[in-house]
Amino acid sequence: MPDSPGVGEGDPEEGIAVRWEKLAAEYVAEQGRREMAFAEDFEVWADFRSPAGTDWVRSGLGLARGASRAGEFALTRDGDSIVDAILPAGLHTNVTSDQLNGSLRSPWLPARRKFISLQLRGERRSMVRTVVDSCGLNEFAGGGLDYLAGGRVRWKTFPTSAGASLRSFVELTTRSDNPRWPDRPGRAGTNDAKELAGYRSSFGVMQAVLHDAPGGPQPDLGPVLLVFADARPNDEAGIAAAFQSVARKAVTAWKEDRATDAGVSWLNWMLRSGLLPNSAADPELADLVSRYRSVASSIPEPRVIAGLADQGTGRGFPVLKGGDPKKPGEVVPARYLEVITGTSAFETSGSGRRQLAELIATPDNPLTARVMVNRVWHHLFGRGIVPTTDDFGGMGEKPTHPELLDSLAAEFAGDGWSVKRLIRGIVLSRTFRQTSTPGSPAAGIDPGNRLLHHYPARRLDAESLRDTILAVSGRLDPKLYGPGINPHRAKEIDYRKLFSGPLDGDGRRSIYIRMTRMEGPQFLELFDFPTRMVTRGRRDRTNVPAQALAMLNDPFVLGQAGFWAEQLVASKHRSVRERVREMFQRAVGRPPGEAEQERFVALVRRLAGDRSADDKALLQDQTAWQDAAHAIFNMKELIYIR
Repeated sequence: MPDSPGVGEGDPEEGIAVRWEKLAAEYVAEQGRREMAFAEDFEVWADFRSPAGTDWVRSGLGLARGASRAGEFALTRDGDSIVDAILPAGLHTNVTSDQLNGSLRSPWLPARRKFISLQLRGERRSMVRTVVDSCGLNEFAGGGLDYLAGGRVRWKTFPTSAGASLRSFVELTTRSDNPRWPDRPGRAGTNDAKELAGYRSSFGVMQAVLHDAPGGPQPDLGPVLLVFADARPNDEAGIAAAFQSVARKAVTAWKEDRATDAGVSWLNWMLRSGLLPNSAADPELADLVSRYRSVASSIPEPRVIAGLADQGTGRGFPVLKGGDPKKPGEVVPARYLEVITGTSAFETSGSGRRQLAELIATPDNPLTARVMVNRVWHHLFGRGIVPTTDDFGGMGEKPTHPELLDSLAAEFAGDGWSVKRLIRGIVLSRTFRQTSTPGSPAAGIDPGNRLLHHYPARRLDAESLRDTILAVSGRLDPKLYGPGINPHRAKEIDYRKLFSGPLDGDGRRSIYIRMTRMEGPQFLELFDFPTRMVTRGRRDRTNVPAQALAMLNDPFVLGQAGFWAEQLVASKHRSVRERVREMFQRAVGRPPGEAEQERFVALVRRLAGDRSADDKALLQDQTAWQDAAHAIFNMKELIYIR
């Protein structure tokens, strides 16, 4: 029988008819109290059962059809049973299939009430949470988060406020729309690998109510009251008949497409209890189920990216005194930088994001094109025309070539903002093609090379260095796209989602290595890979002993030297000199000089020692060639851009 509040059943000495009447009266009275409490204490903020819809923002194919009437059903994907659940009226992502994604976001939660409660259901770890101040991954700033499983309808309560100046909204998502998935082990309520695998999940929501007292509304007793509506049993057979009557009416109403939420509760109870036929015994029905499952299994995993949408109305934001979110100051209306557009606020009924984007991207904006051109210049030369790439303000440095910056910015904006054509123009210039060897007079006049009288030699950045080692060794996988690879770690930390991957990252380029806020790839961080905490337009450029030691001892470098040696030994070189020439050509893009080649051949012979008496044996000495490959990895010409 659907869940009941557990009110008393009366005196066992009384007859069944008397006890039944008393029990019915108690349920009716209790339902009246609950309805009165709901009317007095709760404000319906959104009713998702209504076809009229709400101002909540929904996305994903699972919610494309809008609100469903009571009695819609979800089918199983496998097994002997057919129907997984009968759904109450509301918004549900699994009416067609639980492989379809969906997300539902509320407007900003109003401050007039302390709590919001949602009547919802969910399966396979769909998520409901409050997002505070648009911090989508933060769970420690006064918000809440819960993973839904089991499919039972229940109420979930969250506070509406997390601080004086902080706003929050409610969000429900399926797995594929959840930016936190896969969450930390144990955070999702299970460590079962089977339960956590895949992307199938679903949620449904019926109502959202606001209130001031802790705790959501009590469950509706409407399903239980159906038993007492017409029945007056005098014995146990009469009680059984009353239950039979309610069950039969619920099935009939569902069959005739006039199901109610109370009837749906009975149908789901009968499904869970095995009281309804739920297998494909009929061949025609079995064929329909098989065809449905075949189509459902062909639905690809949803591909979701972060994006922006101009939804809802904007509002001013307080200036935070000293940057402290707990000390809000004067509220400033939505607008662009005062130094460029003045103090006039955006005139819009929307959020103002579109106006902001248009102001940033207009050719009339004197800042955007200059900042972008300067960053491209910085990446090509190691130093921007304005050295402080992240600060064009009063605390930043002045440009070394202001006319050049203005000219490049005007050309960039006039050329359709093409970064590719901007880069092509710079790298074909005489300035970029200069030697990295400074001339004597110029070095004395401009020792810091601010005026670029020679090309500034510098070390490869961390990702380029790693990718170069992979490319030279022959291990680089040039395949595009695909999932990211966890970096190799000496020790995994499950609760922080710091999982370890293969030492060589399966040969994938560094752009495919997964990054976490807590800990980055150790090898890359040794070579000034930036922190994930803040945006960095200019990386640190250090030259410390730890970097040289990493090139000598890091397991990744040693492993790639060994991999390269395997390829060399398996090749058909006719002489040691031929192999050395190929190694130089592959590593630094040029053949070795005559003296350079002789020194390297002598090095290989010395590394082999007594193991290889002649060139034929030496060509098969993998240990010697691994050491030789390791030596080439440590050449400055490979590590530095000159």
